[in-house]
Amino acid sequence: MLPAICPGDEVEIQSCESGKCAFGDVVAFSRDGRLFVHRVIGRDSGGNLLTQGDALLAPDAPVCAEEYLGKVADVQRNGQAVLMKTSWRQRAAAALFRRSGTCASVFQKFASL
Repeated sequence: MLPAICPGDEVEIQSCESGKCAFGDVVAFSRDGRLFVHRVIGRDSGGNLLTQGDALLAPDAPVCAEEYLGKVADVQRNGQAVLMKTSWRQRAAAALFRRSGTCASVFQKFASL
């Protein structure tokens, strides 16, 4: 979820029905034994959530009710709250990440300092 959420950030997940998630919300789901935190980009015809990481080129497979864990309510970075709304700078950075793996790896190194 770079640049909105960085490695090492602490994420608080709020229990809520997947039907109450809206476009732009960040949600958590579990798939194949892994935890994912991605942004909602829509719904499929069956009502499943469609999600995509901010720096990823392609959306995820639809998130079914069994995989859905909840909505991200809070993100903490080094003890400070992180604003979850994306600014134009974050959207531009995400566009760069989608096009350049090198850019993403450099950002991760600076974010961990």
